[in-house]
Amino acid sequence: MNNTCIALLGSTRATMACEELCLAAGVQCAIVPVPREITAECGVALEAARADQSRIQSLCENAGFAPQFFHRYES
Repeated sequence: MNNTCIALLGSTRATMACEELCLAAGVQCAIVPVPREITAECGVALEAARADQSRIQSLCENAGFAPQFFHRYES
């Protein structure tokens, strides 16, 4: 994706729950491995269009899964 953001959540379970919430709300997103540029630890993150970052944050926070970190990509 061009101009994307990566949302890191506290766990794989939280990431999957947030993906489900976002997709149900019409926000296109995908679960991806956490890029090595962000952390060397293994895990998953939620990738979406940068324009949807605030909507993702709101949806996840309202469900009790606040993203810990957003990383922005431009390609």
